[in-house]
Formats: sequence, C-alpha cells, structure tokens
Amino acid sequence: MTERRAQRLGLVSFVTEELDQFDRGEIGRISSPEEVRERFGFAHTSSMYRPLLGTGLVERRRMVLDTLAQQEVESYISPSPEWAWTLATLSLGGNVSPMGKIRLTHCKDIEVRDKFVLLGENLFARNTGIIPVREANRAERNIAEYNSVTAARAIGDLSGEKWIETIKNKHGWILEDPQFTWRFLEGLFEIRGYASSDISKDGIQFMTSSLAVANFITSILSRVGIENVGLRRRKKLKDGIMGIRITRLPDAIFFAQQIHSVVPEKEERLEIYRQKVPTREYKVIADDELISEWQRLTRFLGHAPTWNELRRLREAQEIEHFPDIYSRHFGQTEVDGIRIGASFILAKQNLEALLALPQILKFDVDTPEDVLVNEAIRGDNEAFGMLYENYHDRIFRYILYRVINPEVAEDLTQEAFVHAWRAIDRYRVTEAPFVAWIYTISHNQVISYYRRDHQTVPLEISFADNPESTMETIQNDDMHTNPEEEILLLTEREGMKEKVREAIETLKPESQQVVNMRLANASHRDIAEFLGKSEGNVRQIYSRALDELRTFLEIENKTS
Repeated sequence: MTERRAQRLGLVSFVTEELDQFDRGEIGRISSPEEVRERFGFAHTSSMYRPLLGTGLVERRRMVLDTLAQQEVESYISPSPEWAWTLATLSLGGNVSPMGKIRLTHCKDIEVRDKFVLLGENLFARNTGIIPVREANRAERNIAEYNSVTAARAIGDLSGEKWIETIKNKHGWILEDPQFTWRFLEGLFEIRGYASSDISKDGIQFMTSSLAVANFITSILSRVGIENVGLRRRKKLKDGIMGIRITRLPDAIFFAQQIHSVVPEKEERLEIYRQKVPTREYKVIADDELISEWQRLTRFLGHAPTWNELRRLREAQEIEHFPDIYSRHFGQTEVDGIRIGASFILAKQNLEALLALPQILKFDVDTPEDVLVNEAIRGDNEAFGMLYENYHDRIFRYILYRVINPEVAEDLTQEAFVHAWRAIDRYRVTEAPFVAWIYTISHNQVISYYRRDHQTVPLEISFADNPESTMETIQNDDMHTNPEEEILLLTEREGMKEKVREAIETLKPESQQVVNMRLANASHRDIAEFLGKSEGNVRQIYSRALDELRTFLEIENKTS
C-alpha cells in the first residue's frame, strides 16, 4: 500500500510540475500517456488516470495534448511542389480515412504509383505498404498505402467532391503560387489527364463526369493564364459531361510546356505539343491586375467601362484584356459550388463594389512626383493614376485653349494620357521631367487632331512642334496666381473672354504660346522647359505680351 501510494503521489507531482513547466515555456511538449504510464509502471492507461481524477490535471493534460496535436497537424504540410503533386493525385485518385489510412486507389499507371511511393516515403516519413486488391473483373492490382493519423488530419477530407473545398480552405497555398499550381495540375493530369495524338480535334483533356470538378479544374487553368476551356458533353452521364478540353492550340502548347508526365505514352504525346511554336506569350492574370486596369479606365472614361468600350479599346491595343476576362474572373455564378455561367454585368457590379470599399492607398497627394513616375514606369497603375489626377486639369486647359471645343479637348486629354500610359515604360527620367513629357504628348495630340481633320494648324501650335525642346528639368512654382484672372483684370468690364481671345490672336506665335500656357495654369518654369528657353526669357515674353494685350483692349474699349 505504501509503495502504491508513493507511486500515485509521484505521478501527481510529476504531471503537475510538467504542466507548470509547459505553461512557463520551459519545455515545448509534455509526455504522452504511454510515456507517463511506462515511467510509473502502470499496466493500463486508464489505471494511470485514476489518481489524477478530481485534481483538474486530466483536463489540463487533455487541453495541452489537443493543442500540441493541432499544432503538429497545422505544421505537418509545408508548401512544396511535392506536396502539391501528391495532394492532386490523392484528390482524384485516392482516399484518406480519419483513422490514418492514406491510399492511392484509382491509378492504373504503375509509373504514377511508383512516384507516389517515392514522394510519400519522404513526405509521410513512413514506409509504404503495398496492398493487393481484386477488381470487379477479378484482375488483381497493388495499391500504395501509408498509415499516419497526423498526416490524414493535415490532408483533410478528399472524399467525393469534398476535396475541392479542402484544397481551397486547407491548402490555398497551391492556388496562390504558380509553381505549386502547375505541379497540382500535373498531378491531376497524371490521374485524369489525356493528350490526344489528334491535336486539331481533341487536344488536351481532363476526364470527369462531375461538373463541380470540371469547373474547379477550369478555374485553376484560368489562374495560370489558360482561359479557353470547354466542356465535353455526354448526356447519359450524371451531369451531362465527360470532361473538359483545352480548346485552343496555343493554350495546349503552353500547358504541355509547363508539365511532365512519368507515364511514357502521355509524355510522348505532350512532346508533340511542345514541338509546336506558340504564337504568343502567356502570363498569369491576377485579380489585382484587372482591378487596377478597371480603376484606371474608370478614371479615364469618367464612368465604369462598358463591354463595347472594353472590346474597342482592346482591339485598338490600348488595354491588355478583353471583356470576357473580366467576366471569368469577377462574373462567375455558382450554385452549390458549381459554376453555371459568367456574366459581364455581374462582373461590373462586383468590380464597382470592390472599388467602393475603403482602399489602403500606396500613394497620396504628398507622394513625391519622382516616386510616382518611377513606380508608374514599373507598371504600377495606382501611381500612374495619381499622375493622371495631378495633371489632368492642366493638360485639359492647355488643350482647350487650342481646340476651343470642350468635348474635343476632353477626348484629346484622354488620348494623351492613354498614349502616355502605353509609352511610360519607354520614358526616361534622366532625359526629361515628366511634366515636359506629358505636355509634349498633349501638344502632339493637338497637332494630330488638326491634321486628321485636314485643318490648318494654327501658328502658335505649329511653331513649337519640336518635342526635343521639352527635354529639361521642370519644377512647379508660381502656381498661386490664376493667369486668366490676371489678364481679365486688365479691363473693368465683364464678358471680355472673347475679346481677350481675339487680342491673344494678334500676338506673335511665341507670345501666344506663352499666354495660352499661362491660361492653362502652367508655371513659368513649365513653359521655359517646354519652349527650350530660360525662365527669365519667358517672363519677359509674358510681360511684353500683357502690355500688348492691355494696349489692344484699351483701344477696343474706346472704340466700343
């Protein structure tokens, strides 16, 4: 009795001290029930727990052990190409039981099974079990099996169509990095993929009778830039389909270039596609990229773009994407996890809702211009959008004083900024300040407008038709005055804008250019850089022009 009592007291003391050490962070784990039982010589785990009842130690141990088990499950799978491939093969060709059995059951190719075994022994840290099974036709084949409860919990439920949600929710990393996404697609292809030798007819396919699975694989292909995927119909099957097919040859070539098969026959057929030369480059189309382009177009157009506007701009090669891309990314309609269509109207609503949410902006009005310019050159839409906001009004006024018509001026302003965005990667900060560059583009848009309409180019526009003269350093200063008010204050009468315009037309072309730029709120330094003159010279020209305008308007006042 004394020995048993000492055993129990030692057990309580040990468990208490171990839990306290764990709580203090002095140890990273506590002993398992088996380890405690062996340490104190109990025959059964249940008998070991009896001395701890009523002390609260059983509940404390259970909570700690559950936490450690959950941590082990969460850290069991580290994102890697090997895990992506293995999860794909299990999703379409295996099963995972809660008791820890992980099996590759639906795989007819020995090469795929051998690769599963090779990777599995490293990933699961277990030896492979080869289990013979008999098919319905009495043929016998071997399946690979691993036993690990922790691994099974880490993998999750892959039964039926549940694997789709498991991949999305537990293994989302697969869909976030292209290298993992491609290895996942490679694993799916090994189980359900087929590359036809008839390239023009059947192409590359994934066989499945489940519409949910077909749609999920289609969405994964879309993430890596393959947008043209069609269903293979078969009315007699459950969902009326027998799989999906990559419908365009360039997409099939691109797919074949990204994956490899361990099955010789499949690899040979993929090689047939690889020998073809794709006609265009491919890239992953990210949602953020589409959102940025939509936001930029909304700024340029003054409203959310329509389907026809997107189509027209894409055909003119002024934007990257056709409207169908927006429909697929933001206009998908799903019922019970099954995609039933893609709507541009829904995509437009979803995009507008996204843009209406509070945005964490990388740039604001205080961001230095050189930062905005450098980021815009790197392709940042938001940075260019800030430059657009900063210069739109000035460029609009500059163009308006040359074409008179506000609608034409707005159109030319939009064209100037679209041209600037398309050419921004060729802009060099060391060769020209941004303001001179955008003024040059705007100036050329006006020249093109007059020539396009077979009109005579006004002298004050054509005389400075030398973009190289704008390539200097520009600083914005003396912008606190409004030059239009400065000129109008020369008279005491209202409604003199037309007469002021007539007076400007009497000036020399160079003086007209300076005055018109001042009316557009350009600074003396802006004008100096644009005309290739010194700032002092521009101030003199402007001062003499004001004197001439004053004299002209005084004569007009006396005669009227």
